[in-house]
Amino acid sequence: MEKPTTSPKKSHGSARQFRSAWLTFGFGCVLFAIPALTFFARWSPAPGAAADAPKVPREQRIFTPAHDEPVKFDDVVPATDATSSRRAQWGRAIASALYNAHQFFSNFKEEFALRNRLLRVHGGLQQAGLATSRSMDALQGKDGWLFYTGDDAIAQFRRVQPLDEKQLAAWQAFLETERAWLARQGIDFLVVVAPEKHTVYPEFMPAYLQPARAPSRADQLMAQLSPSSLNVLDLRPALLASKERWPQHAVFYRTDTHWNALGAYAAYEATARRLGEKYSGLQAAPLADFELSFRPGRGGDLARLLGRQTDMSEEHIEFKPLGTRAFPAQESIFFRDGAGQFQEKIVAQTTGAPLQRAVFFADSFVCDTSYLSFLSQHFNSLTVFRNVDVPHIDRQAVQELQPQLVVLEFAEREFVDFSPPQE
Repeated sequence: MEKPTTSPKKSHGSARQFRSAWLTFGFGCVLFAIPALTFFARWSPAPGAAADAPKVPREQRIFTPAHDEPVKFDDVVPATDATSSRRAQWGRAIASALYNAHQFFSNFKEEFALRNRLLRVHGGLQQAGLATSRSMDALQGKDGWLFYTGDDAIAQFRRVQPLDEKQLAAWQAFLETERAWLARQGIDFLVVVAPEKHTVYPEFMPAYLQPARAPSRADQLMAQLSPSSLNVLDLRPALLASKERWPQHAVFYRTDTHWNALGAYAAYEATARRLGEKYSGLQAAPLADFELSFRPGRGGDLARLLGRQTDMSEEHIEFKPLGTRAFPAQESIFFRDGAGQFQEKIVAQTTGAPLQRAVFFADSFVCDTSYLSFLSQHFNSLTVFRNVDVPHIDRQAVQELQPQLVVLEFAEREFVDFSPPQE
């Protein structure tokens, strides 16, 4: 009598493996399905696949810097002559396919099924059990405070890498060169330095991080610039005073890099006070002109780095103008600079303000907070160019706009090994 070639146990095991394979395949399909559906629901042709301007959010427009003209297809992909039209069509088809494949996988990376829940669980376990954070750019402090660690922020806090004489001289030369050029155009110049959160709230940094008994980089630069005729506004004293003024509320977000509305108002007050020394009639709006509201909400940008934006609460503060006072509307405009890179400018306009026109070159402490709303009340036209890298002034933009005032704002984190732009 022959033995069966396949035992019941082996058949049962094969069936189990078959079901497991199908379950794994089905789970993978679900992971891909969600980002795929969201991707194709908002799909648009790749730049170069059509003659239209690149798609941006509805409230934003793309302009060239010189004449506010829409960006054409020829600005994105060079035109080809008729003899190479077929080759161009194939090239565009391949470029479009590669572009959309890149967009799909980028979308999948950000939106695959259960992503946010998994990140929250992972970040929560690490913070609760290991007192560490998942992101290299977010540091877990005391009492639920998060701190930014990019751009050499920890070394700045610990004061272990001071600026040398060459670096300090480079900063001073850069700022004085810009001041001199603006003065030849009859334009006033103000430099504004925004403090980091760990400067205002060092008590919430981890206990194992202690600053050395030495001047900070900001201290060094202020000492270097004090003998000069540069108009430099150091906002550290204003934010520290606001911290004492509002002991029941923070002036920085606990889970974000930036100051909140209370901190923005303190920075605005200090800026208006400094500008009032030059421009008579410019005074900060008093607190009595606003209704303040305090409400809980989602966490900020540092909580997002940890995947915990929805389960880390944050106090959100709003200033609502009272009476006839109102914040001017703001418009974000994207354009190509001289190097062909997309840049952003924010334009706010009002009427009857004491100053005609001002131009800011600033980072997210101005562009992404209510500081801009407060200050825009005092200018008939206020244009802010977002600086995403090192602080700089776009002279072409200044010549086109011809403002009364140019303000260069940057945060403490910019005090790194700095090489001023070449003439």
